[in-house]
Amino acid sequence: MSNLQEISERTKTQMTSIRTPQKNLRRSERALQSSPMIRILQANLHTAKEAQALITQSMVDYDVQLLIISEPNSIPDGPGWIGSTDARCSMYLAPNLDIFKTGKGHGFVWADLKEIRIYSCYSSPNITIDEFYTFLDTLEQSIRLSRNPIILAGDFNSHSSAWGSHVTCPRGKALLEMTESLGLAIRNDGKIPTFPKSNSFIDLTFSSERLIQKIIEWKVLEQEENLSDHRYIIFNLSDGIERELKKKEGWCWRKLDLKKLEDFISQTNEMKYDTLDNGAVDCARLLEQACDSCMPKRTYRHGKKPTHWWTSEISTLRKECLKARRTLQRERSKGDSDACQQLKDTYNEAKKTKHTQHKIGRASCRE
Repeated sequence: MSNLQEISERTKTQMTSIRTPQKNLRRSERALQSSPMIRILQANLHTAKEAQALITQSMVDYDVQLLIISEPNSIPDGPGWIGSTDARCSMYLAPNLDIFKTGKGHGFVWADLKEIRIYSCYSSPNITIDEFYTFLDTLEQSIRLSRNPIILAGDFNSHSSAWGSHVTCPRGKALLEMTESLGLAIRNDGKIPTFPKSNSFIDLTFSSERLIQKIIEWKVLEQEENLSDHRYIIFNLSDGIERELKKKEGWCWRKLDLKKLEDFISQTNEMKYDTLDNGAVDCARLLEQACDSCMPKRTYRHGKKPTHWWTSEISTLRKECLKARRTLQRERSKGDSDACQQLKDTYNEAKKTKHTQHKIGRASCRE
């Protein structure tokens, strides 16, 4: 009997030693809960019922406070769950998170969380390129209305070398142009594919420049079993984002009017000062007045800084391109092939001009 007890105790000791690493791992994961972090899990469930059931357990295992889901099997009618108008993407926000506002559109849903707006998106690979452009237009309009920094995440089914793809498709090119114009940076490192079936990088995470240092430990969970054909993405968002940044004063040098500057100089009297300090103050004041006379103050639309190569000319061309596309889409529904062909030529020419200006703008900034 004593031998049996000895064997039993020895077996318990061995089992404890086997479980200890996993137990310690979970404790290390849970240690982040007490730190000022929000843990976010991003996933594409491919409409699988089993994958959706499993992700609720993954939330517990990884101490996740926020879920970003593409292609959910369903969107639960419960507290914390929000979904897009087409029910192709959703989010779950834990009760301990302060939610100030939510919104949704076709292919995206968002939530204002403290001083940040988070988007969950999905775009089907089966839609036409024009439908994808329309999706991006609506999404961009929503983002530009936010004064807060952005996290934009989801499955866009778009390929670009900017996030690790071997080729760049038209969808990837359009998505990259939109995110660059919004000042959003890609967080994917291009190392581990998010869709291993085709070795693709289609589940993407973008963020505003202000959040680059706030997003920590972004990674693709390569070995995690999730019953979906996409891999999980997990990252931490440090809390306490400062809303009020130092105001950037300055002038829009692209709108410099040399004639006004010459007029100001001709009307300015010679500087006279008794001390060096007074002379420096007067000189700084004079330079500020000179800039005010020939350049407008620098402004950021909706509190969001445009990308460095974005100009008013590109903005105008983009509006013309969008107008031509919408006109073409309306005429297509009427069935007039001749009118459609003429409008298609107009749209293609406007798009070509816009893309040319994009290249010129980016090239001029590299010089």
